[in-house]
Amino acid sequence: MSFRPQYASGSESAAGSESDAGSESASGSESDAGSSADELFSGAWVERFNRVANAAGKLEVQPTSSATSSFSMCQSIPDAPGGPMSTTLVVEDGKVRMEMGENAEAQVFVRIAWSDAKAMSLGTISPIDAIASGRIKVRGNLTVLVEAQKVLAGVHSAMTADGN
Repeated sequence: MSFRPQYASGSESAAGSESDAGSESASGSESDAGSSADELFSGAWVERFNRVANAAGKLEVQPTSSATSSFSMCQSIPDAPGGPMSTTLVVEDGKVRMEMGENAEAQVFVRIAWSDAKAMSLGTISPIDAIASGRIKVRGNLTVLVEAQKVLAGVHSAMTADGN
């Protein structure tokens, strides 16, 4: 669920786990490396994410197991500047896309504070530390969460290199 996301499940099982600890905010720079002038998770950012992810064969996803060749992860930010918002990462047969809004059928749901999402996108907070400290709430299949992290990291890297 934005972006150098790297998630970890700690000692929780790979399916059906949930972390319900509170969400503190993190301080960080207001600029967003990798999103250019687009506000993180805005419609323009999602369009850019999809454009970069689908550029001429750039990011074909190679899942680590057949169980994760198609999956979705919803990220919710209840305190985003324009009001609550959600995005859903969808991977189908190796093709990647981000959608605005929540997909109720996603295999994993991530809830994160706006300040933490910004800090993670800048690399000033480790997603592993954020989960361990309860700053991020995760519900669902943690195997999918790990696969989604790999996809998001790849797209973030391409977005940073793309620069537009």
